[in-house]
Amino acid sequence: MVRNPFGIRDGKVILVSELDRETERGAKCNCSCPYCEADFNAKMGDIRVYHFAHHCSADCGKAVQEGLRRLATEVLESERQLGLPEFRTKLGNSYICIPSEISQIAAIEVNVHIEGSDLKSDVLVELTDGKKFHIVFITAKRGSRKKMETFKATKASVLAIELYRVFKEDMVRQNMVSFLTAGDAFRCWLTEPNEFLNAYAEEQLANHNSRVEHVADLLRECKRINLPQVTGNY
Repeated sequence: MVRNPFGIRDGKVILVSELDRETERGAKCNCSCPYCEADFNAKMGDIRVYHFAHHCSADCGKAVQEGLRRLATEVLESERQLGLPEFRTKLGNSYICIPSEISQIAAIEVNVHIEGSDLKSDVLVELTDGKKFHIVFITAKRGSRKKMETFKATKASVLAIELYRVFKEDMVRQNMVSFLTAGDAFRCWLTEPNEFLNAYAEEQLANHNSRVEHVADLLRECKRINLPQVTGNY
């Protein structure tokens, strides 16, 4: 049985590791289930790992998955930073690669409808450079492939992040902070990141135009100083 470290207090995620054992043990934790909102007891004994349990009702079985999702959302809202994975694709006869990067977040919307589909993403992110994309949090290994396949059919830019990879029963908030903000592990683009590709194309075009202008400047300089014409075979 997986023991749940996530509770909700005053609308925010609180981990059982953040409670004071002397004053917030048991029902005194004033926490509820992230999924079904039933009252929680904080189990903080000497034998088992600290965890939350439903006070009166049966375990809904969804607390861990919903806790992961809500904690990840809170971390993105507070840290305003996210590690993005690289994206490779073929363009004509060439391959292009948008490298991985640590990006800064300007704005976040939660539970956003994806245009042209019946799906909702967990988060819509806008970066400080104006790029936007959807994020789908994968909170359990079972059914993850099927869930990701459904989002691959959309035309929006969708990033999948496998949150279940970071879960452990004794996790602390910093585990999620480091996972989301300090690297690009266990995440992938389910669809083409359109705005990133557009920015890449514009950058390549600007570089090309700069090189053309540089050559033109050299030709103009050659004409100005009247360099002798080179002849002969090489």
